[in-house]
Amino acid sequence: MDMDWSIVIGLAVGLGLPGLGALAFLVRMENRVTQLEMASAADLVWRAAVTTKLDSLARDLNQLIGARES
Repeated sequence: MDMDWSIVIGLAVGLGLPGLGALAFLVRMENRVTQLEMASAADLVWRAAVTTKLDSLARDLNQLIGARES
């Protein structure tokens, strides 16, 4: 029995390319999720820094107002 290799290659490509496409899609989505998680972590650090700075400004302003009233 002589097998036609073009059929075998055609089946392999036909079955393999959609699988590779799905794998590429999954990898791309995982990269995007990782980027979003990193951006979220950076945003939390930024928010904490801004909150700390605003708290210190409010404290200093309250001390200044209190010093003028005395």
